[in-house]
Amino acid sequence: MTFAEWRSQACLLSALAQLARGQPVTTVALQLGYDSPGAFSTMFRKKLGQTPSAFMAA
Repeated sequence: MTFAEWRSQACLLSALAQLARGQPVTTVALQLGYDSPGAFSTMFRKKLGQTPSAFMAA
């Protein structure tokens, strides 16, 4: 696993924990260093197959 892959996985795990605590998607995205909530949602959807909001609602 490359460093970039490892970082992406670490960010995703951190995001899941923050979202589970009820943090808004925008807050999580900005805390993880994404330029926008849309960029974060795109990464999230590529990794998990659905948007952060849909994932947490399921």
